[in-house]
This record gives sequence, C-alpha cells and structure tokens, in this order.
Amino acid sequence: MEGDVRVFAGEFCRSTYCVPVDGEPGSYTVITCGGARCTRVFITGVLTELSDSRGMLHCRLADPTGTFDLGIRTDGRDPLADTVRKIPIPSFLAVTGTAQMRKYNPGTIPFIRPSSVRVIDRSARDAWILRTADSTLHRIRRLASVLNSQQEDSELRKVIDNYHLSPASLLDLTAMVESALSGIKPAAAVAIEPQQDPRTIIMKIIRDLQGARGVPVDEVVAQAGLFGIESGQARKTVNELIEEDECYQPQKGSVRLL
Repeated sequence: MEGDVRVFAGEFCRSTYCVPVDGEPGSYTVITCGGARCTRVFITGVLTELSDSRGMLHCRLADPTGTFDLGIRTDGRDPLADTVRKIPIPSFLAVTGTAQMRKYNPGTIPFIRPSSVRVIDRSARDAWILRTADSTLHRIRRLASVLNSQQEDSELRKVIDNYHLSPASLLDLTAMVESALSGIKPAAAVAIEPQQDPRTIIMKIIRDLQGARGVPVDEVVAQAGLFGIESGQARKTVNELIEEDECYQPQKGSVRLL
C-alpha cells in the first residue's frame, strides 16, 4: 500500500494522467509530470480562499509553487466542511486527502478531497517544503535516468511519453523546487536552545505540533532535521518515548504526548 505522497502544487496542478486503482472500481491514481503516484497526498500551504458551490466547499491552498484546489462535501456527509469554515484566512494548513480528477471541457483538472485538515505554523510548513523538495528531486533524477536510457522503467517511460518530457522539462521542475526552497527562513526554525538533547527537542516538537489526532511521525522527523538530528536518531527517540509511555499513537503513523 502506498503512503501519503508529498508533492508541490506546481507539479500536481499540471497533472493530466491517471490510472485505475486495482480492486477499487471508480478510484484512480493521479500521476504527475514528475512521476509522483498520488492516491493519497500530504500537502501544506496557506489557505487563501473559501467558497460554496453545488454542494461543495471549494478551498484554495497556496504553497510557494502554485495553488491546490480542495473540495469538501457540504451535504452533511462530511463534517470537515464546518471545521474548515471556522479557520481564519490566511492560515497555514497541513492537509491529508485523496487526489482526484474533475472532468472539465475540454480536459480534466486535478484536485484534492481532504480527509483531515490541521492548522500549523510556518516552521512546520518549511519542514514540509524541505522533505517535499528532497522527494521531488529524487523522482526527477529517476526520470532523467530513464530519459537518458541509463535504466529501464516501464512505468516512468509511460510518464515520459504521456507528458512528452524532455531534459528541458526536468530542468523546469528542478527550478520549481529551487524556487520553493528559496522562500524558507532558516532563522524561524531555531527556537530551542542548542544545549538541549534530542529527546527534549523531539518532545517539544510533538507538543507544539500535535492536534487531537497527534502529529505524523514523518513530520516530527522532518522538524528534528532542522535541529541537526538525523532521521534514524529521531525515529529511535520517538519509539523510545512510546515504549516509556511518554507518548502514544492515536492512529497509525502519528504520535501524541500523554
């Protein structure tokens, strides 16, 4: 099972290619021009707009590369709509949801149907940018290897053919990543005394970011990296905190202090 994919708006919003999900009739995986396979996604950005139309609450979430379109049902089946309406504009949000394609003459438009929305701060958003940039550049390198015939990958070859990718296309995606990274303010992340140990830092990260459902462990690891803590050490520390009953997992992949 694929996990939640991190992808920039500037890449996701160019998507025109999708494939059916095995065993789930009517469900599709959106495949971006950067090779990201988006069934479920984890994104962050600034909430800039809310509007109601035809039984849907439409939201726009801007990251440094573009804007995501979000759609939440307002027919009573999804209580998330009422929660989002109460969020001030602008606010930094972390959103987990399902990637979908909407038919729009003469083509399609990718959008996201959220399953969870959480208000975050700038440092959490910056941590997401760092992690998303790393995974995006990794995918670009794989596409470049296939494009240059250095390796065979039938799935990536389909991406290249569908989007008519060229070396210039990959350079454009790389420039998008560099643009996103240029907006990060490193000084904003330094909020903990340098003499504090990794355990203290990670506990503070969890305390600052956790909501009712905790905070994703991946986000804790990303934040810890801003303080020079390697991912392996961060995950080990989180596991130790769970074993010592300092925190627990309200849901798979998330952690919350007791």
